[in-house]
Amino acid sequence: DEAYSSVPYEKGFNLLYNLEKRVGSEKFGSFAKAYLHKFKFSTCTSEEFRAFFQNYFEGDTSVESFDWNTWLYKGGMPPESPEFDRSLSEAAFELATSWVEFDDSVSASKPDLDISKWSSNMKTCFLDALLALCDGKNQYLKISSISAMNELYKFDKSKNSEILWKIVPFD
Repeated sequence: DEAYSSVPYEKGFNLLYNLEKRVGSEKFGSFAKAYLHKFKFSTCTSEEFRAFFQNYFEGDTSVESFDWNTWLYKGGMPPESPEFDRSLSEAAFELATSWVEFDDSVSASKPDLDISKWSSNMKTCFLDALLALCDGKNQYLKISSISAMNELYKFDKSKNSEILWKIVPFD
C-alpha cells in the first residue's frame, strides 16, 4: 500500500510517551484508565483526547507549556523524540554486523558470541537487524553462513514462534 506511513504511529507513540514523562508514570496510568473508561466502545478525536487530558490534569504545571498545536497539526515527525537506552539493541546490531562481515569475507572468523542468555526479544532484535543489513545490501547470507549460525544458536530448535518466523527468510 503506497499510502501507508509510519509517521502517525510514531508521532502518536511519541505524544503519549512525552505526556507520560511530563506527568509521571503513575499519574499517566491513572489517566489512561479514566480515558479508557470514558471512551470505551467509542472513537475519540484528537480534540476530544486533548480536552480530556487537559481537564484531567487541570492545574498540573508539568503540562501547561505542552505545545498541542505542533504535536497535533504540524506535519512530519514529532518535535521531541524520546531517548532510550539502546545498549541491548546495539549488542544485537553489532552481532548482526559481525555475521554480515563473516559472510562477506573469506578471512573473517565466525562470530562466537554466546547468546543463550539473551531474551527472545534480543534474539528477534538480532534477526531483525540481520535482515535489515541483508536487505540494505540486496544480498542474503550464504547457506554456509546460515548453517554456521544455526549450528551455534539453534534457532531452528526454538519453541518461540517469533524467532521461528524471523529465521524463515534465512532458510
